[in-house]
Amino acid sequence: MNYASKILTLFTCLAGFANAGSQPLFENSDFEKGDLTNWTAEGDAMIMQPTKGDQMQARKQGSTNIQGEYWIGTDEKYTGKKGRPAMKQGNAPMGRLVSKEFTISKPYINFRIAGSDDHNGVGVNLIIDGQELMGTSSLNRGETMSPISLDVRKYQGKKAQIVIFDQDQDQGHFGFVSVDDFQASKQANKTVFIPIKKPKLKNEWATFPEYKRVGYDQTLRPQFHFTSRIGWLNDPNGMVYSDGEWFMYFQHYSKGNANGPKSWGSSVSTNLMNWKQFDHAINPYDNVMWEGGNKHAIWSGSAVVDINNALGKQKADTKTLFALYTATHSNKEKQVEFFQGGMYSTDKGRTWTIINDGKPVIPHQKGRSGSQRDPRIFYYELGGYYVTIMMIGGKDRAVRLWKSEDLLNWEFMSDIPNKAAECIDMYTVAVDGNPNKVICP
Repeated sequence: MNYASKILTLFTCLAGFANAGSQPLFENSDFEKGDLTNWTAEGDAMIMQPTKGDQMQARKQGSTNIQGEYWIGTDEKYTGKKGRPAMKQGNAPMGRLVSKEFTISKPYINFRIAGSDDHNGVGVNLIIDGQELMGTSSLNRGETMSPISLDVRKYQGKKAQIVIFDQDQDQGHFGFVSVDDFQASKQANKTVFIPIKKPKLKNEWATFPEYKRVGYDQTLRPQFHFTSRIGWLNDPNGMVYSDGEWFMYFQHYSKGNANGPKSWGSSVSTNLMNWKQFDHAINPYDNVMWEGGNKHAIWSGSAVVDINNALGKQKADTKTLFALYTATHSNKEKQVEFFQGGMYSTDKGRTWTIINDGKPVIPHQKGRSGSQRDPRIFYYELGGYYVTIMMIGGKDRAVRLWKSEDLLNWEFMSDIPNKAAECIDMYTVAVDGNPNKVICP
């Protein structure tokens, strides 16, 4: 046996003992009987279940990371007796699989999961005391299953049932769920969710009330850099300081860990080290269509403290926060157009009001194609007005400047040709002793 083979063998042995303190929740909780014994199936998605064998390997696309031979994959169409390896039934079928009742005997329920990361459509829940609790969906959109745990310490000794559900009507690539190997365990996997009573959401994107399923005490959770409790994040937006607090908003996919239609996540700090996350500042507009070109998603932007109450919204001594953000919509030709929307907060950035029902504050610039985004707004004290600087895409990319005295009506100032860049900035600096000079890095 060569050195590489020894390492592989050692890794395989270690992997097999990763959850040595585990045992099946009940007979066939790992689906290895090759049927749905101790499970009750509802809907078309469960007709061809369980699935047999590693279907990603059969399609020569990697590995599904199954345990044993049998597992649940709601887009698969091979049971070992019906269908054929690598065959799919697609994402259209929907359904539920509910387990027999069992007693929660250990602190954690461990299993493997893949598919969509949108828990509104697919995932695994728990029924305890007759109430269905929100569990988890996949960590990332994909077909390779990852280990995950539900923290059920507070429910030990209670009767429970597992619910596997696929109610995703999205006909896109990941409208399915794959699961395998439900185990009762003394030891949790690295990613742990806490089952909670499913909160009522204002809309499908207002998911922050669901974030209490996850804490900041996970083994691999960064403790120095800010992370959202749940979900994908990217560019910081709207970073301002007001009344003893630092505000940091950020590009955020509020349904899962993969990229998708963006919201502005929200966080506040008093020391730039410890951050508290609040409800999303703004979410995608209605009828968002990610596959069709990011229509109505919320992109990067910036914010200012309205120190002179130019907007006229100030309440008592609390200064209004005002933000410009890029959004998208489709024109009559069904082409995506970028525009700049506005919103304001009168309660120290905890909640935000969209201006003019989300219609453009700065409309799409006709005659210019491509991206028109990432508005940077600042107060130009020497002129006594606000300035917005932004990239204007197209063949001849440029930087465009506007000015406004009331934050609502923006007047074109000038273009800086062939100087465009994403998330561009501008500020005044003293050049050769002259404080009136403006530099755009």
